[in-house]
Amino acid sequence: MAEYYIRTPDRDESRGPFTPEQLLTLVEAEQVDLDTLYYDDKREEWLPMGTNIELREKVFPKKESLKLKLDEPETPDKKTKKKAKKESAAKEKAKSTVTDMLATAEKESKTARHKRKQITSFRWATHLISNGLCLTMLLSAVTLLTPHLEVIKEVYSSQRMTLLLNHPLILLGIFDFLLCIFIYFGDRKLYPILRGRAMLTLGFGAYIGWALGDLNILLASVSFGIGIVWATLLKRFSITLLAVALSLAGGALLAYFSLSGHFDGLLDLISLELFIQE
Repeated sequence: MAEYYIRTPDRDESRGPFTPEQLLTLVEAEQVDLDTLYYDDKREEWLPMGTNIELREKVFPKKESLKLKLDEPETPDKKTKKKAKKESAAKEKAKSTVTDMLATAEKESKTARHKRKQITSFRWATHLISNGLCLTMLLSAVTLLTPHLEVIKEVYSSQRMTLLLNHPLILLGIFDFLLCIFIYFGDRKLYPILRGRAMLTLGFGAYIGWALGDLNILLASVSFGIGIVWATLLKRFSITLLAVALSLAGGALLAYFSLSGHFDGLLDLISLELFIQE
C-alpha cells in the first residue's frame, strides 16, 4: 500500500508516512486539505494533494447532498439522546486517534531524520579516514625511507634485492607505502593490520624517545599510533576528524625529523647481516 509524506505549504518540516486511510482520517479532523503538499517519489517534488486525481478520490470522497427536511423536528427522547451521546463519543475517539497518529508520525519523522544524519556522518567519516590515513601512512613511508636513500640506490644499482632484507625499516617503509595505496581505495579489511602497524610505531617510537630523552619523538610516536587506532574504530565525523588530525600531526612531525636529518645514524643501527654485498 502506498504511503505519503505530507507538509503544509508554509512549513518545511514533513510528517508521515501516512496511508490513504490515515489521510482520510486527517481530512475528517480538518488537519489536511487539498492545498496540503505531498511528496511525489516519481517526480521527486512536493505537490498539492488536489493535483493527484487518484489520491484525491481516496482522501477527499464526494459527499452525498443532504435533502432538507421541512418536517418539524421531533422532540428529543432517550433514544435520540443516546444516539447523540454515541456520536459525541465517536468524535472524541476519532480526535484522540488523529492526535496519536500525528504524534507517531512526528516521532517517526524525527527518527528518520536522525538516521539520515547518522548515515551522512558515517559516509563523511569513511571518506575522511580513507584520505587522512592514506596521507598518514605516506608520511610514515617518507620517515622510514628517507634516511636509507643511499642504501636503496646501492641495492638498485647492484640488482640484488635480497640486500633489502638487511634493512627491516626499509621493508617497513615499503609496507607503509602499499598500505597507503590500499587505504586510499577504502579497503576497510586492512584496518586490523593498520592498527597493529600503528601500535608498532607507538611502542618502538615511544621507547626510542624515552631512551634518548627526546620528548618530541615520544609525543610524535604516541600521536601517530593513538590517532590511527582511534580513527579506525570510530564512525562519527566530528570525533573521527580529531583522530585523523592527531595521526597526521604525529606522522608529519616524524617525517619532518627524518627529512631534517634528525634520525641520521640512528635508524642505520637497526640493520642485519643476513646477506653480504659482494
